[in-house]
Amino acid sequence: MEIIKFTEQQRKDYEQLPTSMAIYQIIDGKAKTLLVTDELCRLLRISREDLIANLDKSMFGFVHPDDIGRMAYFGKNLAAHTDEKYDVFFRWKTPKMEDYHIFHSWANHVLVDGVSLGFFFYSDMEESGKNNQILDTHYQKYANDQMYQDRLTNLPNRRFLEIFGMEKVAKLRLAKKQPVCITLNIAGMSVYNNLYGLKKGDLLLRELSELLVSEIKEGHVYYNKDDRFLILTIAEGIDEKIKEIHKKFVNLAHEDFEMPNLAEKINNLVTGAGLSRSLIKIEITERDLSNNTSRLKEQIDQLRSYGFEVWMDDFGSGYSSLNALNDYSFDLVKIDMVFVRHLDDGQLNRLLISEIAKVAHKLGLKVLAEGVETEEQRDFLREAGCDLLQGFLFSKPVELDENQQVIS
Repeated sequence: MEIIKFTEQQRKDYEQLPTSMAIYQIIDGKAKTLLVTDELCRLLRISREDLIANLDKSMFGFVHPDDIGRMAYFGKNLAAHTDEKYDVFFRWKTPKMEDYHIFHSWANHVLVDGVSLGFFFYSDMEESGKNNQILDTHYQKYANDQMYQDRLTNLPNRRFLEIFGMEKVAKLRLAKKQPVCITLNIAGMSVYNNLYGLKKGDLLLRELSELLVSEIKEGHVYYNKDDRFLILTIAEGIDEKIKEIHKKFVNLAHEDFEMPNLAEKINNLVTGAGLSRSLIKIEITERDLSNNTSRLKEQIDQLRSYGFEVWMDDFGSGYSSLNALNDYSFDLVKIDMVFVRHLDDGQLNRLLISEIAKVAHKLGLKVLAEGVETEEQRDFLREAGCDLLQGFLFSKPVELDENQQVIS
């Protein structure tokens, strides 16, 4: 697309308009400044040539870092001809201005010789630039908008980060600090929800969001979809901060067993928390065994050498259960609740449970059956040789205080 050329008289008439205005044309996806008025040059205390050169280099060269994201968002929508109006407050400061001034800008598309041009108008809201309350209100308007806020955690969502995250990054860099963005993935939430219910799962996510906000003093925490949190903060000290968070909230996925020194890290966390290793049971599901080989075996052996018990969960749910008992060293196997649930469907499940218990005991392993809901199930499982039983017959999942009352 060719650049629109104004006649000498047209350019003069536009430049002498008694208003602060600039006209832009999108060329190859980038805004090209066609002209600026005398009034805009006066407000910004800069020559026409320097202003146009800087605007062509970067539309946000003189804009306050905190406001870049907002302007980019509205500018992008205007260029895409969306229904959202370009109406934004921001701070502007050129080299000859002592402080930032608050400007109000609005814009519209105007057809000139069949080409759509952007006519931008600017108004200086105050001369000192020291009172930025209007900007804070404008920013909070979007921070509290349901479109930009996650309903569960009340944290800003990913959409808010995409629009305003650039401002935070620019502000950190302006303060000569290195920004980083970290993804925190909460693995196993679907399993947790199935075991304890969606309300418990939602409560867990809310508590984690409060923990993250309390720990991240400089930066922002955002909630992304699929049980992921995004943390935008400074790089300095972030490793120590993540370690502090892990001390308060630890969850492992099968991918974590590919990490070097995982067993050592778990051991150090337990030591640092002053806990006895006999209180910690590390459960690995059968399906996770199919995703790991030598690395997982090495990690399990090292965990057991530290004094942790390692249990095989969901035994019998896949095709590799017996092979797993031969390939890995466990302290206990948990029989999948599907077997218990279908005890009355025939003799096969009863026979399988009895044989699993016999094989496990011969290998020196304890046996736990989960999903026990009736006294009849309890009596059979004890007779079949199960060492431990778990299920709603004994107690549903309860809070810590209620659990202490049940135990006492």
